[in-house]
Amino acid sequence: MSLIIVGIDPGITTALAILDTKGNIIKLFSKRNFKKSEIIREIVKTGKPLLIACDVSPPSRSVEKISSILGCKLFYPEKSLSIHEKNELTKNFYFELKNDHEKDALAAAIRCFKSYNNFFRKVENELMKIGKID
Repeated sequence: MSLIIVGIDPGITTALAILDTKGNIIKLFSKRNFKKSEIIREIVKTGKPLLIACDVSPPSRSVEKISSILGCKLFYPEKSLSIHEKNELTKNFYFELKNDHEKDALAAAIRCFKSYNNFFRKVENELMKIGKID
């Protein structure tokens, strides 16, 4: 089961952006009236979540709750991401985005990935040194 980073944009229409620890998009979609239990089921079906991310500060209670239920660290920016920042973070993926909810979730996941990328690389290098991965 792969380790994943999950960006969530909650609301009437909720979006999920799921990345691997190399920053690749595994899943990106949105759904109206997405129940918390369905969101959690979709996440764990996809992989083992390491980080849950959102694009606003402070994070919404629903994202905090999902993070807590999954036992994940919650990532959120010091200040909410601006539209310009979201556009910059997602500009290479515009063709995959169906709506602003998906853009917000993806921007959150990418921002989180960028914050932890050096850590992921160090862990990967250490695991290669001890022969746990190729």
